[in-house]
Amino acid sequence: MTITTVTPPNGEPVSLSEARDYLRIGHEGEDALVQHLIEGARARLERASGLALVTRVLRQSWSAWPAALMARGIPLRPGPVQSIISIKKIDASGESDLTARFLFAADRQRLCLPEYLPVPLIAPGERVDVEYIAGFGGEADVPADLKQALLRLMEETYRRGESAARGEALPADVQAIIDSYREVRI
Repeated sequence: MTITTVTPPNGEPVSLSEARDYLRIGHEGEDALVQHLIEGARARLERASGLALVTRVLRQSWSAWPAALMARGIPLRPGPVQSIISIKKIDASGESDLTARFLFAADRQRLCLPEYLPVPLIAPGERVDVEYIAGFGGEADVPADLKQALLRLMEETYRRGESAARGEALPADVQAIIDSYREVRI
């Protein structure tokens, strides 16, 4: 399985001025650095949480169906998934549209196959691409606690340097926010 960004986010979850205020930088002289900190913190938070903070179009590709498809559906990550754009089977002769064969369980954020339909065959050398819109929306739509987590990660990198963003555990308060968004399976 591979995930490709088709259309990148059209902005960041926090504005440059909001980030500058949080870091207590009263001038525009470090705007390039602050923008870099925002982008890095967003990427780190998204990797750790499995969420897309700002809306983008993604493509998830499989050369074989995950075993969970028939049992409980395939989770699409990163989420939250707003809608499915298309599901296409790609083979040597071109594309065939499978979108109508699938259901998207928005409450569970899973791609499902109705019980009465067989799983479409994916032969060797073929793949299936699922394009979907993921993210909370624009800057105003990102939950406040996730914005706070992003600002904390940004501040940690600003205060401690790039080494804070590489390989170290997330701060406990940021991890607690991420944990509150995790799916609990019973």
